Amino acid sequence: MFSVWYLNKEQLDSLLDELFRKLGNALDAGSRGATQGVFLVANIIASLVAVTSCVAMINAIVNWCAVLVGQDEITFQVWFGFILWLYLVIQFCICARTNHI
Repeated sequence: MFSVWYLNKEQLDSLLDELFRKLGNALDAGSRGATQGVFLVANIIASLVAVTSCVAMINAIVNWCAVLVGQDEITFQVWFGFILWLYLVIQFCICARTNHI
């Protein structure tokens, strides 16, 4: 019918020690994962700030040069957009010529 297990004090102590050790490892792993996640997010934010500041610096230099020439509406974004548009038009023409649209 039923089997009843009786644990003596040594077995109970070893079972509880193993349980607390595993629980401690799980908590330790969770805290280490959270710490690494915070560092990862901080690095991503720092990279985004660095890239944004570099684009702003290039934009300021291009805008300063354009103002010296007499053009007010030329920025890095306009140049990059034109280059990207030109690339897409060339790719479309290649695909249209080879019927891969």
